[in-house]
Amino acid sequence: MLLPTNDKINPSPTLRNREEWRRSFSHFIAWCRLKYFETRPSVTRLLKHPFIKQAHGKGSRSTAVHTHLRASRPGLQT
Repeated sequence: MLLPTNDKINPSPTLRNREEWRRSFSHFIAWCRLKYFETRPSVTRLLKHPFIKQAHGKGSRSTAVHTHLRASRPGLQT
């Protein structure tokens, strides 16, 4: 059973000091924080986001993200 939610009581999380972050990062986070899973992009689509594409191969963070996603989603093509 689904219970109705009140977005004013339980709003989606937000990124503080948004102006301090790159636009591509802010956009990526906005996609990830969508409250209702039906409106969130799939993991495959998130991996194609410009922020992830720019980060791919630039260090351990990118490697860690891809390793985690591959482990949690067997068969995922990255």
